[in-house]
Amino acid sequence: MNQIVELKIHQGMKEKLTNLSLGIIEAAIVSETKRMEGSKSNVGFEFDLFSEFNISEDEIVGAITMHKPSKNGGIGSTVISNSQKTLTLDSACLELVDSIVDELHKNIGVRTRASVGYTHRAIIDWVSECKLDGGTTEFVDHYLNELEISCKTQTVYIPIANLIIESEFTFGNFRFVPMSECKFDSWDTKDDEGFKRSLLNKRKRYQGYAAVVTTTVSEIEKAKEVAEQNARDAIAYLRLFNSLAMSPNERVLLTIRGEASYESQESLVERDGQLASSQTGFTEENHKWILSDERMVEIREDSVLNFQRVSSLLKKDNKTQFEEKLLYVLWLFSQCILQRDPIMKLIHLLVSLETLFLKSETAPITLSISEGLAFSTTSDTKFRREIIKVVKDCYAVRSSYIHHGNKNKVNHKDIQNILIYSLMAYSNILNQSNSFRTKDEFLDAIDNTKYS
Repeated sequence: MNQIVELKIHQGMKEKLTNLSLGIIEAAIVSETKRMEGSKSNVGFEFDLFSEFNISEDEIVGAITMHKPSKNGGIGSTVISNSQKTLTLDSACLELVDSIVDELHKNIGVRTRASVGYTHRAIIDWVSECKLDGGTTEFVDHYLNELEISCKTQTVYIPIANLIIESEFTFGNFRFVPMSECKFDSWDTKDDEGFKRSLLNKRKRYQGYAAVVTTTVSEIEKAKEVAEQNARDAIAYLRLFNSLAMSPNERVLLTIRGEASYESQESLVERDGQLASSQTGFTEENHKWILSDERMVEIREDSVLNFQRVSSLLKKDNKTQFEEKLLYVLWLFSQCILQRDPIMKLIHLLVSLETLFLKSETAPITLSISEGLAFSTTSDTKFRREIIKVVKDCYAVRSSYIHHGNKNKVNHKDIQNILIYSLMAYSNILNQSNSFRTKDEFLDAIDNTKYS
């Protein structure tokens, strides 16, 4: 659960926010609502979507909000209408809205409870209430009261695609739970057919898979925002322990459920003016990752990376600059595991290595990476030379693709080797991460080893 901080705004900030909010009230324009004309296409041609959802003016209850684009593609104005009045907030008003959002979210009590989207809508709603409905509440008090009402203890489950686990486990501060039949049974509490149909649909989609669970005290949009970010980070680091992480042409499609996209192919074949056949099919295998309790023991004890070491570092409160950098490097490495194309996998991997081993923007790239990786992986001179050669060959492949669009030089064995060497190096560095406070200290230690 996120840390609960008092929701309080000091007097100076309150006065500043009050002045900004009054500026919006003064600048907002109110006019009589005009009847909408019949629906017309303004794109220059008639289109024939098979299904389209339309709302007539008579079906609108209360106020509606529309955003009108500016010439440069942004939002030029926001228009709010009810049956009698129309409120227009032009670009100058919207800039004031953004300023209030920025100021409010400097406050940690607000920032941990409310999303930016929630605050933006709350300001617009307050302006609408004042101008269209005659409301007189002072903005800051109104906002804080509404936020307090909206804040509740929220537990959000983010289902994970292709991950099946036998039992709940924690990894860093992340909590993985199985979306079991018992869990869905515990939610089946309403004697309502609509609710039961909805729950059944969710069972069909999620039951049996794993989810990352996050509990916050916040409004619902913020709760989902925090939970989604936690899930992305959790599965990014967990991917590192999948055996396919070292494959040059397979990927670990461990993502938030709904974001997994397997490559597929669809075709319609016409023959003699008639539709002769159609075909839809996947062009890659769907790899489900099944983590039994027994397999989890193996991962904790026998993985190239030390599972407990990564977990402890993720959980650590006061990380050094080097530890933060190392976790970011591992996160970057996890992005290469999502790639199926070997050349794209290589490019993402090299970003990870460069982030760790380049001392400055002017440092020689190939030399820095090849020697840094070699000296971080092994103390064996022959093995170091082999690693240096593989890295140089991989950079030649990357350059040939980036500068000439040439994929012909891709060597799957080299890519597999550099993936393995990288994990070995990261494992060694993790085990020594307490020895360095900064990245510069780490790189200086490599130089001392090279020239000793």
